[in-house]
Amino acid sequence: MLERLSRSIAIKAINNSADSEADLEVITYGLTNRLCRYTINLFTFLIGFLLGHILEALFALVALKVIRTLSGGVHFKSLTVCAIVTSLFCGLLPLVQLEMEIKIIFTALSLFMYIVWAPNVYEELVVERNDDQLKLFSSLVVASNFYFQSSILTIIFFVQGLTIIKWRR
Repeated sequence: MLERLSRSIAIKAINNSADSEADLEVITYGLTNRLCRYTINLFTFLIGFLLGHILEALFALVALKVIRTLSGGVHFKSLTVCAIVTSLFCGLLPLVQLEMEIKIIFTALSLFMYIVWAPNVYEELVVERNDDQLKLFSSLVVASNFYFQSSILTIIFFVQGLTIIKWRR
């Protein structure tokens, strides 16, 4: 859906532009990524608002964005699916409360995953990156939850950790 909408907008933009050299695929890709981010932000906010947990939902979204930026991970095949799953995940996550022991166990498991597999970048990036620094920073972010003991962070770090494991294909 987001992909189709982006393509339609890109076609109209190219047809109405004096720049006939514009690449449809490049414009569509950029639009789709932006629409995905805007959709995630909007729907996470709306779910948080409807459930009375706006700040917690937005906190979950920011935490997920930070740890994904540092650690990488697999992507959904469709950005529409990404937007739906991410919005529901971050919007509903504040409703879950974990016991202290569970938070400690899952934070420890998460830390292990990040130490072993982070970063796991599945697409070629134009920017240079230092994998050792990304591993260190993502591990430190996860380890901070031993101090904060946040249910939201525990679940985000664990689920995100599952996306960086190099599963056999």
